[in-house]
Amino acid sequence: MEIIPKGSWPFARPTPGGTGRVPSVGQVCGKYHNMPAPIRGLIHVLAGVALLSAVFVIADATVAGAAPVVTTVSPNSGPASGGTAITITGSGFVPGARVLIGQGQGVVKAIDATNVVFVSSSEITATTGGPAIAGTYTVFVTQNGGVTNNGGPDSDFTYTPVGATPTITKVSPNSGPVIGGTAITITGTGFTSPVSVVIGQGAGATDGAARAINVDVVSSTEITATTGAASKDGTWGLFVLTSGGSASSNYTYAPTITSVSPNTGPTSGGTHITIMGSGFQAPATVVIGQGNGTTGAIAATQVSAGQTEITAVTGGGAKAGTFSVFVTTEGLTTAASSASDFTYTG
Repeated sequence: MEIIPKGSWPFARPTPGGTGRVPSVGQVCGKYHNMPAPIRGLIHVLAGVALLSAVFVIADATVAGAAPVVTTVSPNSGPASGGTAITITGSGFVPGARVLIGQGQGVVKAIDATNVVFVSSSEITATTGGPAIAGTYTVFVTQNGGVTNNGGPDSDFTYTPVGATPTITKVSPNSGPVIGGTAITITGTGFTSPVSVVIGQGAGATDGAARAINVDVVSSTEITATTGAASKDGTWGLFVLTSGGSASSNYTYAPTITSVSPNTGPTSGGTHITIMGSGFQAPATVVIGQGNGTTGAIAATQVSAGQTEITAVTGGGAKAGTFSVFVTTEGLTTAASSASDFTYTG
């Protein structure tokens, strides 16, 4: 928003956002010094009025642009179908404010409230929107480009379950790399829109959970999605969240090898290799297969592991051929793939 004094004086134009610098009357009128005295006097008066107006407009805009704050929401729960009349108290509210109730991603995909009424700078009334995903979420007030600073748990609203509770019978595939990007199909019952799919990281469906993308409710018994990136590997709960509640199953974020360099070396061993990938943790073990997975595989030595890179030295006494390199960390072993191949030369 650009703030211009009444009359749009070109010589008294502050900068946008209420932080502009207003020139003095002398600066404004200096270029009119050759005009007759009566005209110069009139210009001084008009310029003074315009500049004073600019100062008041800027001050007012600065106050109005302050981020609103929500301190309480009453009542603070209602059905996921929406329709609950709520009163929001706080500070800094202005007419034209918008009220949204989150769905776990801040204002992204938040549910718009309806019948929003500005009562005062400290009170707004509204009606919750729906359908929503059941759960406890932040209430946001947006206005003049600003968004409320969350005042804590008292500014939350809980959407209570409505309708059938979802269930999960299968997740396929049920494992993939830590970097995400695995297309999965979830089968079960009671799936409805809106829906959210998250994979926990040790704290259930909330803090730190990896949010799936491209989530699509194909039918009441099938959901497709793409796994999001996780912060660590392991087997975690996969949660489907709908207006009817939540359902859970398991999904494994496994370590993954993307390259082995160099990928050839003598059967006698001694080749220094670098393994790139994701989900690695120290301590880790590295073996190079001999045609039967990890059974009978040749152990590498001098293994040093980081999160995305491992260095090691190939073991000897191997038979010639191309075999998969396997990394095991925290009880999880990488899958065989062409990216993880190493060739022992005779």
